[in-house]
Amino acid sequence: MTAACFYCTSTDLQAKALRIEWARARARTDRWTEEVTLLSEEMRRTLVYFAKRAEWWEKRATMRNGVDAPLTQGLCAYAFEHAEMYRSMGQAFQDVWQPMMALAAQRFWRPGRDEDEADNVEDMNWEVPA
Repeated sequence: MTAACFYCTSTDLQAKALRIEWARARARTDRWTEEVTLLSEEMRRTLVYFAKRAEWWEKRATMRNGVDAPLTQGLCAYAFEHAEMYRSMGQAFQDVWQPMMALAAQRFWRPGRDEDEADNVEDMNWEVPA
């Protein structure tokens, strides 16, 4: 027992312990809230990547000039197949992660936070860019 706490009563020590525990719990909550925010942004960027990559493959389909028709058909088919692959990967990603992010948004929303600061599901842009 330190000299400063020698004169403390039991209730003072309990109150101090509760304040310390509250501060630790608040810090943990803030860290997890930040983690959810970062994860949400990472997921959004992943969806954008899949959409941009699909667009890139579609542009590649018509880039080759001066080749015979069967090769052109094959190159177009290959490019469109890859574009569809990236679109379906983006859709699968969205289908798997959107329910989890909705749950996270509900669990980490705290009463008293500003609406701009709240992690509402409606605010999350989860649509695959067209």
